[in-house]
Amino acid sequence: MCDDIVFLECLTAIDRRPFQINVLGLKRRVPSSIGQTQGQPDNSPEELRILDREPGKFLFGQWKNITVLAWAAQADANTIARLRRSLASVVGTCPGGRSTVSIIAEGLPPPTDDARERVADLMNGDNIDLACLAIVVNGSGFMSSVLRSMHTGMRIGAPRSYEMAMFGTTDELARWLPPLHLAKTGVHIDAAELRKIVCDALSAAAETAPSES
Repeated sequence: MCDDIVFLECLTAIDRRPFQINVLGLKRRVPSSIGQTQGQPDNSPEELRILDREPGKFLFGQWKNITVLAWAAQADANTIARLRRSLASVVGTCPGGRSTVSIIAEGLPPPTDDARERVADLMNGDNIDLACLAIVVNGSGFMSSVLRSMHTGMRIGAPRSYEMAMFGTTDELARWLPPLHLAKTGVHIDAAELRKIVCDALSAAAETAPSES
């Protein structure tokens, strides 16, 4: 299971500067895989640079030449618009190509109809720098099956310029992506690090900021 995140960097809706919150009132370290500020250069291969985040809903980030998309709530049109901006911000930063990992919390409903159309546009668009796309749909229930079917349908019309696979666990992801990512981009990624990065991102996406008293 993914580790819980107690301390994390959040972005305020007012000035979007990072602040640190203590969700459970316990003294625990910040996971090393979560970057300390939004937009901070990634000086460590173990840090995730946050591109955009909305507490309780999603986190979009970049680790090495991998974009990580963590979904903790149903995607709507506004969320996909923010995803598009986040992806646009990394275009050209990985000359050798990049991969994307999308991880979806268990039990989430599919994106709204308008969001689904925008997701399909992203998958079928110009992805010349994309080497691999991995989608992890957690769980085995009805909603998880619906999400897998939806992504499979979108893939039918997507370009074949990148490799795509869907998984039910991060262990499966960690076995599939590293060798293929190395072959296509020339960048080595450690399987254990990859799994931790993705798990931490999903935990951070699910965390909500405490209400002010």
